[in-house]
Amino acid sequence: MTAMVVLYVRSVGQPLGALSTVVPGELPPLGPASTLRVTLPIPDPPPAPVLDPPLPRPIAVDPKDVRLAAVEAEFDDPLEVFQWRVVTTTGPDGTEQHRLDRLGSGRVTVTRQGSGTNANRVIVLTVPRLGSELQLDYEVRNEAGFTRDGRLDFGRTGNTRTDRVLMPDTGAVVVLVEGYAPVFVK
Repeated sequence: MTAMVVLYVRSVGQPLGALSTVVPGELPPLGPASTLRVTLPIPDPPPAPVLDPPLPRPIAVDPKDVRLAAVEAEFDDPLEVFQWRVVTTTGPDGTEQHRLDRLGSGRVTVTRQGSGTNANRVIVLTVPRLGSELQLDYEVRNEAGFTRDGRLDFGRTGNTRTDRVLMPDTGAVVVLVEGYAPVFVK
């Protein structure tokens, strides 16, 4: 096990980066000073049986949307963190506890729809159930930092859920779904 500090998107557990560490201690505070501009390695096209190398895709993240977590990782290379998600639970004493879980193997499908003034502004995402999870959170982000978020409710019998998100423009977006690899759409 390797001690790591992971910077991640709070709502969906998506890692933005990681550092291995040998000295445990207090995590530094994240101030609301500015918008973070980070790149995520996202497969292009979306995951398939033969994966192309992930390409860096820029997204804008407000510091209030990110957190730092100290975790024990099953891997040594911090770059492997993008194959995992941060899961946060509350311990018996009320403190937050963090761990890394592998990403789901299913495929999130994302397309564009719309007509007239909304042509290509409607993002349609179809998400398979992740294990026994009844709900999954998601975010749709554009390069300028505009974010739409939502929650998919699977209930006890649903195997997939579809949602539609109206974006302010037709530019590229990154879709982050809790427990799955990010998806980039031009």
